[in-house]
Amino acid sequence: MPSENCINTVLVCDDSYAQHATVMLRSMLASNKKSFFKIFCLVPEDFGNTKNMEESIRDLSEDYLNFIYVDPSDFISAKLSGHVSSAVYYRLRLDAFLPLDVTRAIYLDCDIIVKDDLSSLWTLDLDGHAVGAAVDDFLNKNQLVRSRVGLSPATYYLNSGVMLIDINKWKEKKIGTRALEFCLAHPEQITYWDQCALNHVINGDFKVLERRWNFQSSMMIDGGAWRCTPELLGQLNAAAIIHFAGVIKPWHYRCLHPAKDLYWTYLRETAWHDYRVPDRTIINRIKNGLDRYVPFVGVIYRWVTRRVAATHRRLSSVGSLLRRATRATGLI
Repeated sequence: MPSENCINTVLVCDDSYAQHATVMLRSMLASNKKSFFKIFCLVPEDFGNTKNMEESIRDLSEDYLNFIYVDPSDFISAKLSGHVSSAVYYRLRLDAFLPLDVTRAIYLDCDIIVKDDLSSLWTLDLDGHAVGAAVDDFLNKNQLVRSRVGLSPATYYLNSGVMLIDINKWKEKKIGTRALEFCLAHPEQITYWDQCALNHVINGDFKVLERRWNFQSSMMIDGGAWRCTPELLGQLNAAAIIHFAGVIKPWHYRCLHPAKDLYWTYLRETAWHDYRVPDRTIINRIKNGLDRYVPFVGVIYRWVTRRVAATHRRLSSVGSLLRRATRATGLI
């Protein structure tokens, strides 16, 4: 079993996520004052926020914070979309970047708040698995995503935002190497970047963690509306790790997550304490009001918007077919 005295933690970020990574680290250190951490931060070679991150956590701990600079050219061909950069793939090769004496690590995404002691997660028996992870509450139900990565109906789709990793087994099974190869060879089967590739390679062979170790935003959303029932709020309060998984994050004005204030509490203690949300527009203020006070109106609005967009796409497709048909018959 691993020593409880030192917890190896791995995260990945670039300059666009340095602020959020620092908030995550402050929450982790503030919630684990009796533990010692070795923190390994995988960053691109041109990373410019080393000093900001170091100074933002220095008052909490003298723990080991090591920046590992990664050549992004090895990952530049991997599929990208949305808000992600090639840095999202760095963790696939963590076995190549970490010191040889690191044989176990907790990987944490940057869009996370740690609010409880991690020592019981750190010492958890993986029962022979290379990875411990929670089931992805949202994507585990998405048959298209599951089928693209080849999961059988009985196989869980894991969320890779929190992982307890046996580094030696990860290396022996070539999990990261095979996942990166899958990303590069089959971009059409990738929906959620490295997470999809990991699910393809691991294929359900992981230790399932309790949801309190990765309490995802989707666990409190139904049909696009927040479900802040006493039961769910109780589970949120009991969670050790809150994961703001999804497009809307706590640093966005549109975020209505009941725990978003935790992010802002820790943010005010960092070098980014003057940060202001970029999306506080009149339209978004109206949307937030509808979602907060008349949630069913927001759900109806989103449903109507999607239906209108789908109808427009169908009509455009029909119009295109008609134009091609008329050209082929020589009518135009």
